[in-house]
This record gives sequence, C-alpha cells and structure tokens, in this order.
Amino acid sequence: MTRMRWCFVLVIAACSRKPPPDPAYIPAGPKPCEQMADHLVKLMNPDPEIRETGDKIARVLIDTCVNDKWTVDAQKCFLNLAKLEDSDRCSPLLTPDQRDHADKAMAGAFDEGKP
Repeated sequence: MTRMRWCFVLVIAACSRKPPPDPAYIPAGPKPCEQMADHLVKLMNPDPEIRETGDKIARVLIDTCVNDKWTVDAQKCFLNLAKLEDSDRCSPLLTPDQRDHADKAMAGAFDEGKP
C-alpha cells in the first residue's frame, strides 16, 4: 500500500508542474520596436490631418529596428527621449550600418511619390 501512495504522490506532483512557456506565444501589446517608433512619431508631432505621414515614419522605424536588429539599449534610449532634439545621444548606440540604413529607408519612404 505504501508503494501505491508514493506512486500517487509522484503522479500528482508531476501533473501539478507548470508546463514550459510556449515559444510561439507572443504577449499582447506593442512590441519594443513598435513602442519606440510610436514614441518618436509623437515627439515629431506630425500634422494630425496628414496621418499617413506619421504612419509612414513609424513603419520605416519599426522595419529598420526589427530588420537591422537594433539593440535593446538603443530602443530604450529612443523610447526614453523627452525631446526629439536629444536623439543624438542615442545614435551612437546604433552601428554605422544601422544609422545609414535608417537614413536611407526614411529618405526612400518619402521619395516614393516623387518623379
């Protein structure tokens, strides 16, 4: 009978463990690059009448942040800016290639409709 109790205890203990988190699970809410981009767009104060401009800027920032794998430190630095004019202090946290690609992507996004 004692052996049966131990088996029962082991089964209960094994079943009560929390399973490991599903690696495919993505928590709700904006991702870090999205938060950073939204914050920078708000600091830029784009004309609310021209919402597409702010959306375009945010999309470029998100794409370059994600695709160029900006560091968490760089993302946090930009996210914590109080004024856009202070962004120079965050730029060194990006590699020269990341900065160059972000500049080119931003310029390209606004040159699309030009002849």
